[in-house]
Amino acid sequence: MTLQLPDSTAVIGIMRDVAATEIMPRFRMLAAHEIREKRPGDKVTAADVASEAALRRHLAELLPGSLVLGEEGYETDPDSLKTLGGEAPVWIVDPVDGTDNYARGVPPFCVIVALFWQGAARAGWIYDPNADETVCATAGSGAFRVDKTGQETRLGTLAPLPFAEQSGSIGSKFAARMQRTADAAGIACPSRFSRARCVGREYMDMALGRLHFARFAGLLKPWDHAAGALIVREIGGRAEVSETGATYEPGPVLERKTLLVTGDAASFAPLADLISRTG
Repeated sequence: MTLQLPDSTAVIGIMRDVAATEIMPRFRMLAAHEIREKRPGDKVTAADVASEAALRRHLAELLPGSLVLGEEGYETDPDSLKTLGGEAPVWIVDPVDGTDNYARGVPPFCVIVALFWQGAARAGWIYDPNADETVCATAGSGAFRVDKTGQETRLGTLAPLPFAEQSGSIGSKFAARMQRTADAAGIACPSRFSRARCVGREYMDMALGRLHFARFAGLLKPWDHAAGALIVREIGGRAEVSETGATYEPGPVLERKTLLVTGDAASFAPLADLISRTG
């Protein structure tokens, strides 16, 4: 079996339409009963549920024979993760990445879609409905920014900055530990850290050169990372699991690991070294 990749413009069109009909009309308009917690600190809204249902329907129609693994669908059917170990191509969907921001009425939040087949992400798209821009990639064919008019711009390899001048997405407590470790060892450490509370936007910003690295620790969920890790690799960056040194790819089992991502390959070694010293 060979995989015929769907037209990227069609995928972006679906994502934009779903955002326009299911996500943005509810933004800052959610009633109290339309926000709930799946577990403490993990929100889901009516927009998450409605947009995933729409994405599930349209993406499956776009690629007959494909399956859909969605964040909200996984909550009701954890066995759906096993589709990543099967033969059929799988759409991996995060209908509203950054739900906590969305529920509070603040950007950023994104729609994330990846197409997975035979052990690897083959294509990925991240759409920010507030900026009305998309960053996308196809394995082996590069990454692109697509603006609201549909104009594509190929994203090139990023020129590395000196490590100390870079900015990254790392939690404040770990960042403080990194700084203490660097000071004690007499080595460079970046000083600009932030969290967007929206993984998709952070991957977009790495691809666009606005953010240089990120550390994601905990359960590595496919809907958070499949598209973004592919996009970063397609601009010459790296996305690797610290515990194994393997390039990140989603799989049929959720694992609690640490994922390090850099927008360029040269920045990976100093980041990994400092983080390993920090522990």
